[in-house]
Amino acid sequence: MACPTKTTRALFRILGILVVLHLSVTLCDIVFWNSTTERLIFTFHLDVEKNLPSSFATLLWILNSALFYATWRISKNTKAKQFIWLLLTPLFLFLAIDEWASIHEKLTPFFRATFNASGFFHFAWVIPYGITVTGLSVVILPTLRQIESTIRRWFILSAITFSSASIGLEMLQASLLEFSNERGYAYFYLMTIEETLEMAGLILLSHALLLQIKSYQSSPPRY
Repeated sequence: MACPTKTTRALFRILGILVVLHLSVTLCDIVFWNSTTERLIFTFHLDVEKNLPSSFATLLWILNSALFYATWRISKNTKAKQFIWLLLTPLFLFLAIDEWASIHEKLTPFFRATFNASGFFHFAWVIPYGITVTGLSVVILPTLRQIESTIRRWFILSAITFSSASIGLEMLQASLLEFSNERGYAYFYLMTIEETLEMAGLILLSHALLLQIKSYQSSPPRY
């Protein structure tokens, strides 16, 4: 089993490099603006589909899906068998597909019309996704109470980091975009922080899962 600390540090290094590249190519595009900088923007910008950062984010979703499955498999051999890990496995695999194909963004016009959303809910996908997250929080809570307090804090930190970005900052961006009708500097800064925190939240989740797997491996076997 991979060392949780070493794995987490390596993933954060990759995230740091991607953020630096994102900021660098954006600055180059502002200063020089030519076909080369446009290609670099497509490759490294955090808010562009199917490029290097989005590929990394997709891999983080897949990694966590695999870790949820591994956690469930190992929990079967302990006294603390937990089906919630198995439930989250296909969900995170779907979210990996969503990240790559931007399914939630394609459904935004439908959700906006359905909920008559505007302002903070301009990106109307946050409504059904937010409801789903709230429901999952209720389902996951009993399991969180049963695991070690140190590991539980990592799970909670990852959830706060990710949801504050993917829902909170996303809603701020939506309101700003609807108010100004343009993606200016304020929007760029919010987007950069949001995308960075989303991936940071996923990395923290993988750290929590690796710790949980390690905890299960040291637990007494189930008889």
